[in-house]
Amino acid sequence: MGSGKSVIGGCGAYCGVESTIEMIQVVLDKKLLQATDRAARQAKLNRSALIRDALRGHLRRLEIHGMEERDREGYVRQPRAQDESLA
Repeated sequence: MGSGKSVIGGCGAYCGVESTIEMIQVVLDKKLLQATDRAARQAKLNRSALIRDALRGHLRRLEIHGMEERDREGYVRQPRAQDESLA
């Protein structure tokens, strides 16, 4: 991890910054595909851009959740002293 970027699943929340584009196939049920296409039209994006943005957002939320969980575990292991102010 020498690049300084956070990594989740080998990608990190900032996928695309220094990466190349790879073409993949994704299987979606018909209703999800239709909803995706509607959302892409509303956002004035193509389907691929909408899916990339959604994945980046999801990976970022996972990263934040992981950091919050580590913080919670840290406070459980070392609770705040009674004389510490909440201010």
